Amino acid sequence: FAKAWSRHGQDLSDMVRESTLGALASARVEPSQVQSIHVGNAFGELQRQQAHLGAMVAQVVPELWGAPAMRHEGACASSSLALLTAMAEIEAGRYDCVLVLGAEEFKNTDGNTASTNQNAAAWQGHEGFDCTYMWPAAFGRVAQEYERRYGLDRRHLNRIAEINYGNAKRNPLAQTRQWQFNELSFTDDDEANPLIEPGTRRQDCGQITDGACAIVVASARFVQEHAQRTGQALAQLPRISGWGHRNAGLRLQDKFERSANEAYVFPHLRQALEDAWKRAGVEGVQAMDGIETHDCFTTTEYVAIDHLGLTAPGQSWR
Repeated sequence: FAKAWSRHGQDLSDMVRESTLGALASARVEPSQVQSIHVGNAFGELQRQQAHLGAMVAQVVPELWGAPAMRHEGACASSSLALLTAMAEIEAGRYDCVLVLGAEEFKNTDGNTASTNQNAAAWQGHEGFDCTYMWPAAFGRVAQEYERRYGLDRRHLNRIAEINYGNAKRNPLAQTRQWQFNELSFTDDDEANPLIEPGTRRQDCGQITDGACAIVVASARFVQEHAQRTGQALAQLPRISGWGHRNAGLRLQDKFERSANEAYVFPHLRQALEDAWKRAGVEGVQAMDGIETHDCFTTTEYVAIDHLGLTAPGQSWR
């Protein structure tokens, strides 16, 4: 994530190639064993004028030429949709070994251009509020909705930011690991942590960068044979035990209005989590040893905490 690929004369295709080869090597799977490919990408056309990314995999890894492939777009969930489709193919018995990857390139343009391109994931011209930066504005409105329903102390959002930037210093791939902060950086000081849009300050915002990742998913039959062939213990290989998938419309205000009388601000998010636990045969968040959550803004993490059930609705600060 720290690497800006365009500064090295590389682009999205190089990201696809490296993540694909890395996943195959890590999984100890030969390209000839891959029977299907799914690519998650949301903004390739806008950032790189590059579409048709399913075919890109075979272009940069010729050993995969001929394998069926497709691309999925679902904003920040694009690669999750790619994985869900790969799982469905395996469950249907179509294929036994499927490659799933996601790649996004944002550092090949300036930050304002990249931010504007991401506005495509909102309902263009219909969101109903004026702003310079759509997503800081949208998640600022999420913070305001929490304030209206439950009360929200911005000190708690600042603390989420401080924890997360601290975590980044322990990640050798994090682009912010060398950033320096002072005692005002995680406060509402207008110089050290300026307002970007109402409800959102600089440290509330995730950073624009490049990133790619790939995994191999396979059927139980394939994995059993693969474990025997490679000398791995079957019980030590990771598996997907449950999943949830829900959706809602594009317009943010419609979500607020639909959930006005609900316990949760985003009930479809809560339903997705409950579906995953039910499919996995577990009671809920208490059965989890750890959670990895999407935290593009501090508000996103604040939403995740109570919707996961770690606290009562609106009490994420606890």
